[in-house]
Amino acid sequence: MNSLNKQKYIEFCKREPISVFSQAWWLDTVCTDGDWDVALVEKNNDIIASLAYYIVRKGPFKLIRMPK
Repeated sequence: MNSLNKQKYIEFCKREPISVFSQAWWLDTVCTDGDWDVALVEKNNDIIASLAYYIVRKGPFKLIRMPK
């Protein structure tokens, strides 16, 4: 999954001091059985809030879970 939000978030993580557990590289490491994406809230093209989430497939369903 390579959404526009995910690309914006990866760039955001490179320039802003955020928790290690919210870093894009950490999500890439722990989300090995699925994928992750992010919801962003922007104001004047600046990210003011984000929520990263982990996506796994279970049969025909996509589930949002916490990474291991």
